[in-house]
Amino acid sequence: MPTAGTQIYAPRGYLNLEQGAVYHFLQSNENTKLVSLVQFIAPGPAFPPKSRNDPRKSEAKDQDAEPAPRSKRKPQPRAILVRLGRSEFEAGLDNGMIRKFEEQNSLPPWLSGLTVDRLHASDAGRRNAVKKHADRIKDKLKRIAPALKIKNEILASQKPEQILGRLARSCKPAVNETRYSWWFYTRLAFEGNDLALHYSFASIGHWDRLDSNSLVKRGAPSRDEGPGHGYNTDRAMLGTILESYRRLAKSGVKLDDIYIRAVVEDFGCKTREVNGAREFYHPRGERFPTEKMYWYHVDQTIGKKKKRRTRIGRKKERSKFAPFVGSFSSNVANLMERVEGDAYVLKEVPRGLISDADVKPLVVVRLRDQRSGLFTGIGFSFGSETSSAYRIARFVQAVDKVWLCSLFGIRITADMWPSEGNSPHDIQDRGPGGTDGAFAREDEFTPVIVEGSPSRSPQSKALIEASNPREPKVDDQLAHMRSDKNAFQLVVQEIWRLIRDNDSMNVKDRVSDDLLEEVSVPTPLRLWKALDARMRNDGIAMLREDAIRAFLTPVKAKLTRRGVELMGRVFRSDALDKSGLRECINGNQTLEVDVWVLEACVRHIWLDMKGKLIQLDMTAAYRTTDREFFVTLSELQERADQHRKWERKLPEHQQATEAHVAEQHRSQTGKSWRSAKAKPGRAKYGTKQARSEGARTRALSKGKEVIH
Repeated sequence: MPTAGTQIYAPRGYLNLEQGAVYHFLQSNENTKLVSLVQFIAPGPAFPPKSRNDPRKSEAKDQDAEPAPRSKRKPQPRAILVRLGRSEFEAGLDNGMIRKFEEQNSLPPWLSGLTVDRLHASDAGRRNAVKKHADRIKDKLKRIAPALKIKNEILASQKPEQILGRLARSCKPAVNETRYSWWFYTRLAFEGNDLALHYSFASIGHWDRLDSNSLVKRGAPSRDEGPGHGYNTDRAMLGTILESYRRLAKSGVKLDDIYIRAVVEDFGCKTREVNGAREFYHPRGERFPTEKMYWYHVDQTIGKKKKRRTRIGRKKERSKFAPFVGSFSSNVANLMERVEGDAYVLKEVPRGLISDADVKPLVVVRLRDQRSGLFTGIGFSFGSETSSAYRIARFVQAVDKVWLCSLFGIRITADMWPSEGNSPHDIQDRGPGGTDGAFAREDEFTPVIVEGSPSRSPQSKALIEASNPREPKVDDQLAHMRSDKNAFQLVVQEIWRLIRDNDSMNVKDRVSDDLLEEVSVPTPLRLWKALDARMRNDGIAMLREDAIRAFLTPVKAKLTRRGVELMGRVFRSDALDKSGLRECINGNQTLEVDVWVLEACVRHIWLDMKGKLIQLDMTAAYRTTDREFFVTLSELQERADQHRKWERKLPEHQQATEAHVAEQHRSQTGKSWRSAKAKPGRAKYGTKQARSEGARTRALSKGKEVIH
């Protein structure tokens, strides 16, 4: 036996039940042996179709085929009470002549097109409402409350309409009897759901205004020209609006320019001056849209999103207006599972090593682990973003950071920067970071997956883009930040900046519940330590020698008896001295060798000797501090260029100096600088006169008085 409110139907008709009609079971009375059903006659659309045997499908189809004519007053639904003998009804259930719908609707047919959630939120969107829908429902329930108290008596009565009519007339003010019965039976059919009594508003404002020939101006009234001023939109105007927009809308074109060209070129409008202001008008008085009308119909037909995308581009529309769809770190679970890389230009302009002139800016590349947010690598270039900067960053990522920082004269402990090893999945942009020169030279050490983000699409690697240093924008006159540091000192500064960011950025959203007690502060460094302690690390370990060969820059150098010479600097080490390689070089003989250089710091270089790398240290021909040796490859090149400049100028300078000294000597002594003459034989030092002159000369040199 169905429960109260169950929706049933007779597939082929049954007794007084019609084929295709929907009935709601109300009560099976033991005393009267009658079953009470209610049928709702709704003037609006019927229930949406459910299946082939669902009579609600045919009802909807019939209404779609023959729409009712539109009238100002829409007829209200009616409720019809239907009764069957109890035994006949149960027999119909047993033999399948009466069936229950597989899916029961929670709302009556006149509320089709609406949902329970939308009905609950109906009052939220109404501003300055005279009466809320919730209050309307309460009023209906209050009016039918007396009938609900005696519902069993009404359903058992031979004349239920008389009882309901009497109760409707007793209301203050009186209620229409048909409407009262409709409310009462709706409450019984959808008992427990007060929203069934909700006011139907699904069709409000949905009539097609384009087919109306009314001369009454619709829309917001004009404050200045009057409420009837302006034109209603018809199909011809709408077609011209859409055609003009599709023709004129291009990337970067302003909305004002589109509208102006549309009303002039497509609608044929002219301009005139009225009361000191210009306005559009049509010479023949034909319809044309206002700016608000124009963009309203464009937004309604084409859509605001597509209009905005056409004007500013897909990528900017996505980055500025698209809703948030989740964090990029939600795709990773372990450390080093994915690493993002990007470059930024340092605003501080470094000073030159030789002079105090400005040199090209420092470009910094940083690699960042998606899971923890820790910066795992850093690379450098000067003037522009280069592939070698990304390669240096991957070298830094691969090796032990204590040893790496010592190359720059930086002293840290292992827990200050604990990452070591490369990631199997790299995400780079399509610039220099995505070229072959940005990765290891051997395929063995290249990431398994190299993902290239689309050009000019920072959201594709938003994690690293959002962490790049930002400078406040100043609207004052053009200025630049001039640093008091040279290029190498700025390199050291950026390494310290990375160490600071690793232990200061907020990554609380990435800390899982099982790590809440282990992460003391939500920074990338602390989260890395907690995950690494649980061995949630996908990093690929790499030997230091392999990293040097794979990522550092190979350059040509000369092996001499002094050591390995590179750009005018000599590099030696105890390992090189013990190898005996220098003893193989005779006299001024030189041997060209390949060395590996860390471009950001050439304090050390690496020489391949019989398959083994040995580290060489920069030396000087004088006593100095180690600070002088910490230079970049570009600064070393600057020093070498200065040496070559000296070599070009020195010969002429030597010659000019000799001429200058000879002239000064002649003018002050009256003697020529090179006045000696060659005579045959040996000089005669043993004569009496020569011995006397010699003694006299020695006495004068000692400051003694000489008596002639």
